[in-house]
Amino acid sequence: MWEEEVVGECSTLIHNIVLQVDEVDRWQWMLDPFKGYLDSDIYRMLIIVDYVVSNIIWHITVPLKAFLFVWRLLRNRISTSDNLLM
Repeated sequence: MWEEEVVGECSTLIHNIVLQVDEVDRWQWMLDPFKGYLDSDIYRMLIIVDYVVSNIIWHITVPLKAFLFVWRLLRNRISTSDNLLM
């Protein structure tokens, strides 16, 4: 059942794509479309995201309930119907 939903989501994502005969197909890195993909850019982005998330979550004034909720949310451990079916 869930596989059919995934196929439906993929179909929806590619439904609006129009291929051009005169255009060359190529991959484009959205973080930097001019320079392209670099491991150092990804590492830098992950470090920044980790720093921001850590500062928000580990802030001393965050209530324990909120901290635990965000911690579980980031690890996809919230008891939703999707997670319980897996």
